[in-house]
Amino acid sequence: MDAAIPIAVLSVLIGGLIALLFFGNYFGKKKLEVEKIAKPIQKPPQKPSSKKSHPRPHSHAADKVRRHFASAFQGFRLGEHCDLSIMDNGFGWFYIFCGFTLESLPDEMTNVNSSKDLNKRHHPLDLNTLKGHGDSVSGLCFSSDGHCLATACGTILPMLSRAVGYAEVCGGACGDGVVRVFKLDDASSKSFKFLRINLPAGALPAAVSFVDDASSVVVASHGLSGSSLYMYAEEKPKSSGETKQQSKLPLPEIKWERHKVHDRRAILTLVGSTATYGSADGSTIIASCSEGTDIILWHGRSGKNLAGVDTNQLKNNMATISPNGRFIAAAAFTADVKVWEIVYSKDGSVKEVLKAMQLKGHKSAVTWLCFTPNSEQVITASKDGSIRLWNINVRYHLDEDPKTLKVFPIPLHDSKGSTLHYDRLSISPDGRILAATHGSLLQWLCAETGQVLDTADKAHDGDITDVAWAPRTIPTGDKQVMVLATAGVDKKVKLWAAPPTLAS
Repeated sequence: MDAAIPIAVLSVLIGGLIALLFFGNYFGKKKLEVEKIAKPIQKPPQKPSSKKSHPRPHSHAADKVRRHFASAFQGFRLGEHCDLSIMDNGFGWFYIFCGFTLESLPDEMTNVNSSKDLNKRHHPLDLNTLKGHGDSVSGLCFSSDGHCLATACGTILPMLSRAVGYAEVCGGACGDGVVRVFKLDDASSKSFKFLRINLPAGALPAAVSFVDDASSVVVASHGLSGSSLYMYAEEKPKSSGETKQQSKLPLPEIKWERHKVHDRRAILTLVGSTATYGSADGSTIIASCSEGTDIILWHGRSGKNLAGVDTNQLKNNMATISPNGRFIAAAAFTADVKVWEIVYSKDGSVKEVLKAMQLKGHKSAVTWLCFTPNSEQVITASKDGSIRLWNINVRYHLDEDPKTLKVFPIPLHDSKGSTLHYDRLSISPDGRILAATHGSLLQWLCAETGQVLDTADKAHDGDITDVAWAPRTIPTGDKQVMVLATAGVDKKVKLWAAPPTLAS
């Protein structure tokens, strides 16, 4: 009996030792894995080899996210003790581990007129490139005279919100947070003067729209608390004495701001229009469209909430206002486009917004739309592979329906022959040329026939985020040219000349 006790104790000790060795080895491996994530192994510089490297298999979706990050951090380099790891769990959700610092590259490495850029082959319609943005350019807008171009430089991270969650994305964002207003005296100039507007800390600009003239601008931004609107205008000096003492032009100041305008939903589009229809007083009306189903109208100068509408179509793709300020139209999840009329009082103020008509004919969701310059027609692009031209100059209050004037097939196909859809549209000020984008591709179409006038297969080094025509011609050397501006995730804004039309 006494001999059995030491044997039992010895067995317990031996078993405990074996367990300790097993778990020690297990936790040692886990510690090494954690250290690899927190601090990458510093490898000695490798000699150049002629052997071809074989990339590891990876998810195409994760690779797309890497390209977005590479574009966002262009012009920077990672500091010491840094690591960026993106893992795809196979279900379209991404886990992003960041433990890094960013260091600006020397000016000579990010020079806007570098010889490397000058040696690139340009498209014949490519007039110029506005560089210097610190992040993806999320929106742009021309002033009414066409001589000023405002750009919103936010971050590519909110664009990935559908994959990783909006709050998580904004919490790790490293955006530029700057709105720039460029002076376009000559579209072919080697350099452009611009006014820099820094948004409040934590606000990432997503879209921008001018108010009345080029001296004031409304900016839509995203943040952890939701979406906000800021109206900036030039601060006028109080006296002539103060003007003489100022060595620099006064910076714009915030005249009004509105927060949580769409709760926590992001603003997709921000469009302004001068109200000239009927008894309207000529004020600028701003429409903000959320990623939900709501659209809100704002008075550009005062920031007053004028009215709101609900599309009731699951989610919005975009919304816009007609050039004369009469109609609002929205492209949403369904195939139908809803149009509302803004009713003005005798004193010129907005009285109400009424449902006017519905554009029915597409077989799939409408991705984008735009009004023609005369505000009497609408052009829509759909995932069904078609473009439609609608006449909305009808007596809808007498139950007269809008008419489809023309239907054009979208001239884009993938490798399997399937028709692709356009992401964005913009009509030229003379109503003759339709600019359309898909990813990084830019096309110019004849608005009358739908025929392709010209194509830039890779207009940007990444997706095009916005496109807009200047409302008037802009001096380009010794000529006056209709100019199109495009923005992209490659931190660039490009200026393009209009192609010759079939009749010219």
